[in-house]
Amino acid sequence: MNYIFSGKPTFEDYLKMVQRLSNRTIFLFLIGGLIIGEVVFTFFKWSELLLIIFAIFYVLIIVLNHFVIVPYRIRKKYKENNSISQKRYFSFGDDIEIEFPIYKVVYYDDAVYIISKNNQAMMVKREWLESGKSWEDFIQFIDDKVVPKITPKLYRR
Repeated sequence: MNYIFSGKPTFEDYLKMVQRLSNRTIFLFLIGGLIIGEVVFTFFKWSELLLIIFAIFYVLIIVLNHFVIVPYRIRKKYKENNSISQKRYFSFGDDIEIEFPIYKVVYYDDAVYIISKNNQAMMVKREWLESGKSWEDFIQFIDDKVVPKITPKLYRR
């Protein structure tokens, strides 16, 4: 079976990809920072009110970064780098040859992100699939043909 995709990523697509792929990191920073704060405040026997103020400030910084700073930086990068917004053509077939080492494959309802070892992602959106093809069949194809080629076996689905 041959799956052909063509489409142009918008700024919203690009921002959604960056936020989706960094959600785990943001969550770990949030939880890790709060745990470290708790340990430090307990060790030095500082006031619980100061700990609550620190926690609120820390969460505010994380939220501000996620919803204001990152979108600003991504918008700037999107405007400066024309290759991000160019129309893309992908063809996936039974004889697929992957030319770069794959780090992981991330699935969502509307997109699949194939991430290489050098931290570059290939975005394949559902709406880019040519008519007459099933998105679920494409997901199964990725599971069968691409996921087994992931370099670290730890990230296989």
